[in-house]
Amino acid sequence: MDAFSASCEFLTIPKCLAKVARPQTSPNSCALAVWQPPKQGTFKVNTYASWCKDTSSCGIAALARNDLGVLIAGTYERSYADSSLAAEALALELGLKLASSSHLSQVCLESDSLVLINNILNPTLAVDWSASQILSRIWSHARFFNRINWAWTSRNVNQAADHIVGLAERGVRMDDWIANPPPSLLRILIYDAAGPPW
Repeated sequence: MDAFSASCEFLTIPKCLAKVARPQTSPNSCALAVWQPPKQGTFKVNTYASWCKDTSSCGIAALARNDLGVLIAGTYERSYADSSLAAEALALELGLKLASSSHLSQVCLESDSLVLINNILNPTLAVDWSASQILSRIWSHARFFNRINWAWTSRNVNQAADHIVGLAERGVRMDDWIANPPPSLLRILIYDAAGPPW
């Protein structure tokens, strides 16, 4: 990447940081959605998928962070899926593979697909045909972990995994992004670890 491209990428403000968040003052209002670290000794794996209906192609990403918000592992792949739900399921499966290859035995897996998380937590629910085989593989693979929690998170909280997919799809070189994250990703990771600036 040349210096101009690097500076442009650094100066691009990620959407999650473009708006200044204000704390809610009403006692009945919802708490501001921010990335929450896992409990000590547990690792959080966030997953994300983008899917193109016309080509059935998808970009999937997973990243693992410890209880201090430090990025310890991550991966990105291009694949194909029959639906957006199937793409999200492939991303969650990728997250399980990442946790397994990183020897993480206690994990919390987060996805911004509420339908997918509901299907995983309630195996008796009807599953869309496009994701059923992937879900079977996820349930099978999950048995090898000491402890695994499944959680839904909003897309606003899932910006780091979303951003990885976006960078890769724009052709940004991602050779060493775990040890040396691109500046725009680094800012999201720092924001997530430190919390809102107030």
